[in-house]
Amino acid sequence: MEDSPPQPHLPDSGNHYLWSHIPAYDLLNVRYNERSLNEDINLCLPGDLCNVVLTVNKLPKEFRHKLTIIINDRDPYVAIRHVVLLAILSSDLDAVDAANMALHTWFSAFVPETYPMVAWEMISSFFVDDPRLTTAHPGINMRLNKNASLACELSREARQLMGEALCADISLDEANKQRDKALFDPRRVDVTESAYCCLEPSHRVAHRDFRRHGIVLPFGAAKNEFKKPNPFLFSTKGEWLQEDLVTPLQSWDLVDVVAVGHRYGIAREDLFGCLYFYVQDQLTSFIERLRRFNISFHLFDLEACELARRISSGSMANIGIPPSIRFDRIDVSNTMDFTYVGIARTLEAWGPLLSSSRFATVIGYFKHWITIQLDGGIDGADTLTKARITMTMMKDGKFPTPDRSGHPKHSLMPGLEAAYYHLTTTYYNNYPPFRKYIESHGMPQALEKEKLKMKSKHTIMPPRFGVPLDSSPNALPVFADDETWYLQALTGQTVIWCERFVEIVKS
Repeated sequence: MEDSPPQPHLPDSGNHYLWSHIPAYDLLNVRYNERSLNEDINLCLPGDLCNVVLTVNKLPKEFRHKLTIIINDRDPYVAIRHVVLLAILSSDLDAVDAANMALHTWFSAFVPETYPMVAWEMISSFFVDDPRLTTAHPGINMRLNKNASLACELSREARQLMGEALCADISLDEANKQRDKALFDPRRVDVTESAYCCLEPSHRVAHRDFRRHGIVLPFGAAKNEFKKPNPFLFSTKGEWLQEDLVTPLQSWDLVDVVAVGHRYGIAREDLFGCLYFYVQDQLTSFIERLRRFNISFHLFDLEACELARRISSGSMANIGIPPSIRFDRIDVSNTMDFTYVGIARTLEAWGPLLSSSRFATVIGYFKHWITIQLDGGIDGADTLTKARITMTMMKDGKFPTPDRSGHPKHSLMPGLEAAYYHLTTTYYNNYPPFRKYIESHGMPQALEKEKLKMKSKHTIMPPRFGVPLDSSPNALPVFADDETWYLQALTGQTVIWCERFVEIVKS
């Protein structure tokens, strides 16, 4: 297959990653680890709140110990949104109303005009009146409710952005203009069509409808009240902050999303209607647990290794994180990728902060490794392997059979062909090249130095997307049926099927 020409970049699209690009997962996965929780739990997570929500919601209802959660993201838009979302979710609003407000603040491009004002009233005293904001490292402690608390130490940039964002006066017309410029640039038409070429017609309609208005609601629901540009998805100048193909569907498992939608009577064709009820369910459960569990949140916008250094040095003690703290789970996301911090520095920073529990785990994933370990992706496989995989996929009904008539109108669209070709990775065992990659990038030496080891069998996330949790690292993704294959592989998710997860424990 010929290489396609490079696609044009979108100069005016944002470079912020405000929603998770991989489906949320339960960081504790108690069923396959501790089984019962009889002591306090400490977690450290990066980025979006999806994993926090899912992890807390999966806790046993009888959990009665203290849960400490550290959340860190360098992007000030994400960091300040964490503060606002937690304030909303722990407020004295009715649970359904609070969940609805949080959902739209998190995922909708436009919100009711009262939302930013209400959010500002919830948090303004901590960002305006608190005299500690003048210190070099201001620590802010907020009592969310009788059981939950929030401590945060945010950069001056983030604190300033908080006030500017919630008080920004962006016109609806200007916001629509800027968003349309980012999402509907004519130079990106081919890219958009290629991204959606595998969708069923009804799902193409759903995506196009969401791209047009950007509001997470069931199809046909009234949107008259949604007239205020979301200050966490637009800059203070009205610019759209994310790339053009990003959607909140990418943050969740679509099989679960559609199942919850069905329970509420939402047609499978209405993906964003299903998402609305799925997130509502998750947030309502989260609110109920916030009101019952003893949870302490700590928010930062630091570089990952700097956060670990600050914790170890004791400089976080003033906001409730003593240097003696040890974590039951540390999610380092993809910081071990060579494009970011790397393996050695990540494990040197975070390895010593693992607790002595045999279940304590550092979990991370690699995504960009295939750009230098070329045989890690299907493009780097030999011709015979590619041909064998393509034939197997055709036999399994996962790849369209090529037309033999020679007539142009019967040939497979280039975008469709490229999309299916990309999915051949699901049939490709990339563990041998991945093992070569981590060995050549210092994993054995880093593990030995920090007295750590990789789990032979995972207990939190499987070695790669789509395989059973206890699979061998050589396992290939398994899809229960055609519906699962379609929802997880063909619907425009940002999973590229080359991602590899690692779980690391004390040796």
